Amino acid sequence: MSVMRDKQNLFILDLEYKEGREAAMPYMQDHLAFVQRYFDAGIFLTSGPKEPLTCGVIVAKAESHETIEAIVEEDPFQMNGCVVYTVTEFTPSRSVPGLSQL
Repeated sequence: MSVMRDKQNLFILDLEYKEGREAAMPYMQDHLAFVQRYFDAGIFLTSGPKEPLTCGVIVAKAESHETIEAIVEEDPFQMNGCVVYTVTEFTPSRSVPGLSQL
């Protein structure tokens, strides 16, 4: 375990389908492109579907809650009213070795 010295906060983006997965499927490829864009930018750290499949989770890092809120608004799922996002910000105080370098 290591102590994280970096003050950059992490965010858990919890997505829930509003009307089920089928209603979101027309926007899936655009959503996946959105997710990849923010992986490429170094903001999204990990993501994947929930079990059971009620939507997904993204872990991100950013300078501010406002930055993450602006990014969420770009998600085609959000733009088309397919999901509800819950954003939880936290300040890591401990982690496994290497995580603080992300």
